[in-house]
Amino acid sequence: MKFTPWKTLSSKVLVKYRKWDYVEDEVELPSGKQITYQYIKSPGSVTIVAVNDAGELIVVREYRYLLNDESLELPAGMIDVGMTALETAHKELAEEVGLKAASMEYVGQAIVATGSVQGAAYVFIAKGLTSAEKALEETEQIETLTMTPQAFDEAVARGEVKASHVLIAWALVRSRILAN
Repeated sequence: MKFTPWKTLSSKVLVKYRKWDYVEDEVELPSGKQITYQYIKSPGSVTIVAVNDAGELIVVREYRYLLNDESLELPAGMIDVGMTALETAHKELAEEVGLKAASMEYVGQAIVATGSVQGAAYVFIAKGLTSAEKALEETEQIETLTMTPQAFDEAVARGEVKASHVLIAWALVRSRILAN
């Protein structure tokens, strides 16, 4: 089936945040009907699957305000304006867990919320880890942990990992990481 793209009639930013915009478009559907469509426009985000020399994953337990609870995740963050995904991956790894990577391999990307967010989630595997200066943002409460890939995989299977960007990253790297 061939789909007909919608026609954008106008677009305006309703709210401008430091890392994303809340946008409202007036669009015309293939039927000719005009509707208002709102979404978040983001430069994207990165998730880093960091593997230490012992083959363990560097994971974080982080307080998430919208959950009012902690969340088991991988190091991640929003891409800053003017930065590439790769630059952001290196920056977030240092800021969140105090590590730098000799190797940062791009694995792939996914769209986390295809109907409400315009921006990709980029996934990297980091290796050759050494110490760097940790610099958490004021809003971050993060505990750094190590887990074997098998233990992390079991945590995913038990439903302990709920963040979509982490589940996407794990889906992209799981077979490679567990094979080692």
